[in-house]
Amino acid sequence: MQEDDKFNRVPGLYRLWDLALVIDRDHDHQVCYAQLAEDGTPLFSVFRRQVVPASMEAAT
Repeated sequence: MQEDDKFNRVPGLYRLWDLALVIDRDHDHQVCYAQLAEDGTPLFSVFRRQVVPASMEAAT
């Protein structure tokens, strides 16, 4: 596994409706349940890595 293949944690915990603000098309994402907020809302942590275009993968 190359260094670029590793997922990096996005700082913070996010509610389900906040994920749309964090997730984009330029990265691969993993979303993991983290804990419950005081009001009982589930919180999630987000991990991402840069997407490598298929044309660049073929060149290596």
